[in-house]
Amino acid sequence: MTVNLRDLAPSIQPAVDAIAAIPVIRYVNETAWIFAVVETGHLLFLAILGGSVLGLNLRLLGLILPGMSNRDVERALHPWYVTGVVGTIVTGVAMAITVARTLLPSGAFFIKMVALAAAILLSHVVARQVRSGRMALPENAIFGLALLLWSGSLLLFATTQGLNSGAMLIGLAGAGILAAASQPRHRPAIIGLFVVAFGAWFFALDGISDEGHLAGWAGNALLAATVVPALGAGVRDIRAGSHQADVSMKLTAFASTLAWVTVAAAGRWIGFS
Repeated sequence: MTVNLRDLAPSIQPAVDAIAAIPVIRYVNETAWIFAVVETGHLLFLAILGGSVLGLNLRLLGLILPGMSNRDVERALHPWYVTGVVGTIVTGVAMAITVARTLLPSGAFFIKMVALAAAILLSHVVARQVRSGRMALPENAIFGLALLLWSGSLLLFATTQGLNSGAMLIGLAGAGILAAASQPRHRPAIIGLFVVAFGAWFFALDGISDEGHLAGWAGNALLAATVVPALGAGVRDIRAGSHQADVSMKLTAFASTLAWVTVAAAGRWIGFS
């Protein structure tokens, strides 16, 4: 199954063709160094965005900056986050305009846009939680919408041919983050599960590449059987000994981190889909 903008909104194809025919757009598309400059800017803004998001989220998970309060970290990183979001969107739109014909049929691009909306909403909820110390009703609604969008992007990742391995990597990234946030005595067991999970992942890819559907499903089942306990152990440790507000912030920060990982993964897969 592949979902893309061309199939969802075929009426926009003429508009895209008209934009591509604009002399300036055509010149930029045909001039390698201009596109390279824009793409470099896009990657730099992504680095700024990633650093600001991870800085706050990993602080909330208790992994970095133990000497700073959550509010101080959020206050210090907020300008960088805004700069990263605005810069990434502006340069991303500039790139998308020049290669719109390629992006319309891309399933990875559609996944990236859905995940991007979810990631921005989740980061907004994280920041509001840190400032107020709680999650009010509007934030609950935004959080629910963001989770729905992110879940949809993960489902598309897992069911789109050629992108399946991206969903596996996102799952492993989530398990790894929670393992780092878990209690030290649980980490050896969780790391052992990761080793088995990676083996299951390669087993699944081999089965899929050989058109062995049974092997692919078996590999995915083994992957789930190893990653899910690791996720469960991490969530349990996050909940242990914490106030409800802290648990809510930590889990929201975790979801926000993985949503941005999904955006990054989909962006890297655009060229391969």
